[in-house]
Amino acid sequence: MSADYTTGSTLSDRDLEIASFWVKHRLTLRRLGYGSIIAIGSMFWAFTLWSLLDAYAISYPIESRIHLRILQNQNALAPLFLKGPTPLKPADSITFTNTDGRQDVLVEVENANTVWWAEFDYAFAIGDQRTDTRHGFILPKSRRFITEPGITLSGQSPELIIENLQWKRVTPDTVPTTIEDFVASREPLIEDVAFARDQVIGTQLIGRTTFTVNNTSAYGYYDPEFVIVLLRGGSPVAVTRITKDKLNAGEIMPFDIQWFDQPVGITETIVQTNINYLNPNSYIRPINQ
Repeated sequence: MSADYTTGSTLSDRDLEIASFWVKHRLTLRRLGYGSIIAIGSMFWAFTLWSLLDAYAISYPIESRIHLRILQNQNALAPLFLKGPTPLKPADSITFTNTDGRQDVLVEVENANTVWWAEFDYAFAIGDQRTDTRHGFILPKSRRFITEPGITLSGQSPELIIENLQWKRVTPDTVPTTIEDFVASREPLIEDVAFARDQVIGTQLIGRTTFTVNNTSAYGYYDPEFVIVLLRGGSPVAVTRITKDKLNAGEIMPFDIQWFDQPVGITETIVQTNINYLNPNSYIRPINQ
């Protein structure tokens, strides 16, 4: 009885080549695999250790000072906020008898700020009545007279109402010097101020104030205002206000003002010029511009 035997294999030549390669290089491939695993693991551990080192030894000391720097910056900015404009300081209103039962009212307003000037609207309120609203301003480090002649008080004291107040900061591009020097280089001179009761109209002897505005600056101005206050022993006793259309550069402008309310005992006359030298619209432009 004979038996059937099968010799050979069903593997292809390529399968045999791969098996032969694996047998010959098994140890080498295993070492490469272990080496790759160790290298990848080492990279992860290196990244982890570097992150811990950076967080607690390198970046932390720097980042821990960030809040201190923020606090220091806030402390450095605090003076800027503290140097914001302080409120205007109006004095008590003063009234003077005018003709025909009317009265004049005067209030002196102070702006103590060194780099802030203000524009505003103002009026005087008497009970439930108020005068016409006017536009005003006040320059830094200055005092300004605000007046309203010839109002009816009805026995009540007027109250100064300031509205639409806008603060504006003086910047080096507009005022390269101090505000005092800036104004002094532009302000007209008030010369030959005098008061006398030497004018007779009909049978009435009235007071008269004369003065001259000498604009020695190189600038002309629109709507210059002049407030004239008479004082007796240092206290105001009369006030009036005059506004001109313009004052040209180099112009000399004389004034002659009559006081029909016949003030007596006048010891001093104040003439205040109100021109907003910080407003470009106040200036008369040269013809060639």
